[in-house]
Amino acid sequence: MFISQKMEYNVEELKKVLIEQCKEEGIYYALIAIDKQTKEIVLPQSLDNALSNPDYCVFKCKKAKDGYEVEEVK
Repeated sequence: MFISQKMEYNVEELKKVLIEQCKEEGIYYALIAIDKQTKEIVLPQSLDNALSNPDYCVFKCKKAKDGYEVEEVK
């Protein structure tokens, strides 16, 4: 692997990033895209753009009684 190549994170790591962000911000429900390479949470121009872009994972996150539930949409 070359140093210049970006590392892609697995889905579980991306879910953890989303849960932490929701906890910090007090968010009850979120539908967002996360860049697989940088773990940056992005708000794409449209959901269709995010779903068709292989660089993003799209997640639905909602607050539950015992924490947060995260479901991968794509």
